[in-house]
Amino acid sequence: LRQIDEEVLLATRYARLRSIGFYTELPIDEQRREQEQSLGDRLGRMLHLPGVPRRPRWSEIWPSGDESNDGERGA
Repeated sequence: LRQIDEEVLLATRYARLRSIGFYTELPIDEQRREQEQSLGDRLGRMLHLPGVPRRPRWSEIWPSGDESNDGERGA
């Protein structure tokens, strides 16, 4: 490091520190934007507001076929 000029060291250090917070914004795909839920939909689902469809429960998606709760006993 002693062989490198002090001004060059300071310039490279400054450039390195300045590049830490650098980021690039990419355009949002229109199809993805349509799939994203609005804040109103998310709040409506959380608050169980009428007219806001709810997500299906896990038991509706993956029914066990056993209507009794025996599978949960002994856990």
